[in-house]
Amino acid sequence: MKLAGTIRPQGLWALVDHLTGQGVRVVAPTLIDGLCQFGPVDSADQVVKDYLLPQNTFKEFLFPKEERVFTWLKREDGSFVVDQPSRDFPETVILGGRPCDAAAIGVSLRSVFSGDKFEHADPLFLERFERTTVVSVSCDRPDLSCFCTTMGLGPDDPTGSDVLITATGLDGELVVEVGSPKGEKFAQRLGSHLVTGQPETELRERRSQAGAEARKKFVRVFDIEHVKSFLDNPDNFDDEMFARLGTKCVSCGVCTFECPTCHCFDFKDLGGTEGGERVKVWDSCQFPVFTVHATGHQPRPDQWQRYRNRFLCKFKIYEDVFDNLGCTGCGRCVRDCPVHVDITSYAMQANKKQQLIQVTP
Repeated sequence: MKLAGTIRPQGLWALVDHLTGQGVRVVAPTLIDGLCQFGPVDSADQVVKDYLLPQNTFKEFLFPKEERVFTWLKREDGSFVVDQPSRDFPETVILGGRPCDAAAIGVSLRSVFSGDKFEHADPLFLERFERTTVVSVSCDRPDLSCFCTTMGLGPDDPTGSDVLITATGLDGELVVEVGSPKGEKFAQRLGSHLVTGQPETELRERRSQAGAEARKKFVRVFDIEHVKSFLDNPDNFDDEMFARLGTKCVSCGVCTFECPTCHCFDFKDLGGTEGGERVKVWDSCQFPVFTVHATGHQPRPDQWQRYRNRFLCKFKIYEDVFDNLGCTGCGRCVRDCPVHVDITSYAMQANKKQQLIQVTP
């Protein structure tokens, strides 16, 4: 990341009002139904300034929960006309994303939809992505559910961010770093609010110190390499911990819908023989009908097996296929599960089991 300079909070809020006045969609932490969530804001007054992590991720602004793919209409001669909706996506600035979300959307989710690993890309995601600037704000503290440091990231990790803003604790100073052409454009928009010319060594030292202090506060720690080694062994596929820990899951899907890297979707055809539409909607591997075959056969008939699949996806399958993280440690699935299924409990036990395997003669 390139050091651009420093800014005061009031300069950042002034830019929010400037951007919205120019027709740019600004998405930031805001209060929606009394909860801190990512949502569009019309002014800086609507932005929540002191927060840990919004309840939702901002992936829904690049990968919508529901999206029309095309419509069809039968003509009088019996032929059909097919139309696609407009793809005139608005310029968007995500302001206040956390590093865990930025890495998830900018790297992990993008790797799924880019077409780099598969034959087809998703132009709907990619076109939105190109028109979206992710401005992340480093965390100064975690809550008890956060574990990004375990996943090789951190509260000030720049991965996936176009801009990273870090508070140094020195009289409201915010250090601004840019990592892409979109980030450079954002820095230029700061105008006179961006202070340049300070000694770079001193700024980087204060910024690094702030990140180091935040890292000391994490309590959920395990060795992710041991977890991957455990899962790579096919003999552990039916390990007793999966059924023991996963039976209380109630298949609500909240863990997948709040996860910034989950990307499963389904197509729904709505209408009839005279016309209709195809709609792309989020899906969840935790639903009982997920992966049900046309014959009615369900290869994962028990819920604990579906949760095992989620665990494998996050810590093995994703890495094997895309060579990057399937989980960024945001902790939302831990924080908001109604029956307290904790993915880190699996990870910690897999970690311990692998360590025991390695020391057993």
